[in-house]
Amino acid sequence: MVDGSTRRAGLNEAASIGTAANAIRVAFEAPLNEGEARSRALPADVSRLVLSRRSSAVDDRVVVGVCAELIRGWKGPAEDVYLVPMNSFLSEKRLRQLVDRVGLHEVSKGSEVAFRCETQTTLIEGLVGLDCEEVVVFWAHGDSAAHRVLEAAGAYRGPGAGYDALYVCADTGLEAVGFYAASHVSLEVLGQKDFVVDRCLPSVLTYVLRSTG
Repeated sequence: MVDGSTRRAGLNEAASIGTAANAIRVAFEAPLNEGEARSRALPADVSRLVLSRRSSAVDDRVVVGVCAELIRGWKGPAEDVYLVPMNSFLSEKRLRQLVDRVGLHEVSKGSEVAFRCETQTTLIEGLVGLDCEEVVVFWAHGDSAAHRVLEAAGAYRGPGAGYDALYVCADTGLEAVGFYAASHVSLEVLGQKDFVVDRCLPSVLTYVLRSTG
């Protein structure tokens, strides 16, 4: 656990985790660097956790597997994991084939679409197979709550043109949002300090202890 003195000083640390010879790099900031938060039009108090491939020699599947396991571990009671493909490169036909083959459950509100992932396998297949610029990841209490998230994101007209500002700044009611980029094989989580420090970091430490034996 992170003690009070560390919280007061702010967090800006990095560590390696995983059994695959330091395959994964983890970095976190609480709060995010002020200059970067301003440049991305994010709230000044937003915190960040990043999981990324430590080197190009690491198999992408190792990173995706770790990300998926941790994402599922960050669910709260009765929450589900949802994926939103941003600027997908898939044709409608290929998307339908993926949804049917993998077992993704579609949730839509207007033009906004998310996919509920009920298993770790489905989550991995979704992160890899949706083939888009970024996959937005969020945790919500069922499809009704997911509808409200999609509606809020679709209605957002505030500053910032990135996917991060769209989901972090919109009035979604979410504590945090993840952004998986297949091109960089990385997952960034942006959100409230309590979510990043109290929910995410303990599970990362648990993973470290379990993986290193």
